[in-house]
Amino acid sequence: MHRPSVTTIHNIHHHPFISTSILSLLDEQEFGRINGHRSDFSEEDKIPFHSFLEFDDFQLQSSETLPAAVNWVTAGAVTSVKNQGSCGCCWTIATVGSVEGIMAIRSNFTFLESLSFQQIISCDNTTGQKGCGGGSLVHGILWAEGSDGNVYGGLASDTAYPFTDASGVTTTECLEDKDPLVVNASETGMYVKTYYPQAYEARVAALKGGLARQPVAVLMRANCPYVQHYSHGVMVEDPNCECGPRISGCIDHAVLMVGYNDTDETPYFLVKNSWGAGWGEEGYFRVAQNYNGPSRWGLFGIVSQATAPLYAENLTAQEEPAQLDLATTAGTVTSAAGIFWGFHTVTASILSALAVFGV
Repeated sequence: MHRPSVTTIHNIHHHPFISTSILSLLDEQEFGRINGHRSDFSEEDKIPFHSFLEFDDFQLQSSETLPAAVNWVTAGAVTSVKNQGSCGCCWTIATVGSVEGIMAIRSNFTFLESLSFQQIISCDNTTGQKGCGGGSLVHGILWAEGSDGNVYGGLASDTAYPFTDASGVTTTECLEDKDPLVVNASETGMYVKTYYPQAYEARVAALKGGLARQPVAVLMRANCPYVQHYSHGVMVEDPNCECGPRISGCIDHAVLMVGYNDTDETPYFLVKNSWGAGWGEEGYFRVAQNYNGPSRWGLFGIVSQATAPLYAENLTAQEEPAQLDLATTAGTVTSAAGIFWGFHTVTASILSALAVFGV
């Protein structure tokens, strides 16, 4: 099997934000296997469509009153970057990330814990869910809240039910048990729906409204060189990776959107990936909000769908947290949004990091 050299990759993809990454030596087939989202847009109707304007705990009068920038990482609502290895389980990691985020926020940032995505890999056996072979984010989040086959309705911690399937082989034995559950999500909603007839600008406004309230799980197209070899900076184009005008068959990856910044020279969305901290900007990437393409889905299709549980409960808490004013919280995270996502060098660690992917 032919693998391009690092030098060849760098020369071919010479671009301000393209460089070598821990995934650069994977061939197209190997890289495609880790993009495991399997879209089931017909299932969107199972999830209510919400506007950020409707929540009693988040009083905003219009999109014009949204914060100029939001960063849930620096606010303390995002756990460490995960590494899915050769397992196509991005949909499970995005699912638990959305639950972790709203749980941290609802607890006044007193509870931030990595939850088990292995539990979803092994236990969510609803139609179309195949663990490392891919699955639907919609089904995953519904399962996490107990409305799609999860008889216990909750998630265990990552410590109690750790990830074991990095090789890409799905563990089918479900060890789900009532005792180790720590978080119960509820009232999953969508801020952006794929087939809802919204123009691009309206989708961006709705997505930013959701992000001002919480981190949200989003879908995108990732099986292309510009994503595989991403290193740093704001991604401002998506050659050979665009979605549109039809979204069907385009989306292949689920990620967690954790903020946005309208004050930057190039306004962007901030996104947490699941390919380890050696990829991109310590596991994160930025995508430009500005888009002049032919579809309403945005760069890489990243504004096609946005889903998150609206509430979560800490099953281990001894007392209720103080009432949280989400409108005030949104203003607080704005001040932390200027975090510098700097350059970092991964070349020295490429060979050792690739071992995780079995290369």
